[in-house]
Amino acid sequence: MRTAILALILSTASFAGDRPPDVTGSPNLIVDAKMLSQHWIERNEFFPADDCAAIEGGVAPGTHTIIRFTVATPNIGDADVYIGDPNVHVANNDGLYELSTCHHHYHFRHYALYELVDPRTGQTWRAAKRGFCMIDIEKNPRELGAPDRSRIFQSCGSIGVPGFQGISRGWTDTYVLQR
Repeated sequence: MRTAILALILSTASFAGDRPPDVTGSPNLIVDAKMLSQHWIERNEFFPADDCAAIEGGVAPGTHTIIRFTVATPNIGDADVYIGDPNVHVANNDGLYELSTCHHHYHFRHYALYELVDPRTGQTWRAAKRGFCMIDIEKNPRELGAPDRSRIFQSCGSIGVPGFQGISRGWTDTYVLQR
């Protein structure tokens, strides 16, 4: 059934590049540990009550010590991760996206869970980092299987504007540290 639904989606989709997604094989998303370990900062930051982190992220208004970091998720598999248009997922009520009324766009639900764990006490802090778009940002480095083709997932879309989301094999989606 899942294959039939995917075939129907692919047959009716419009593609951003010169080729449809390659869904033969298996995608494999990993976290680029080197990128994560080298691109983070800790600082004190004030969050007003009308900040999106307070409204949607469960962050209490006030000053908090926070960690900001870059996350890169290369697709090292032999197939593309194909997500498609967030508007279609929301219309189908499949739970993959939710409307962020604060940010005025869709958020990808359950894309990643970030936790900081104190190894001495086991205390855990959960992150309020949210994803909203999965697209080809940069080519994988050679050691992770650099692509032999151009990117095709280039459009996040927005409310009422079609998107074309996914991560091509050999490409990386990157959320860059906001300073």
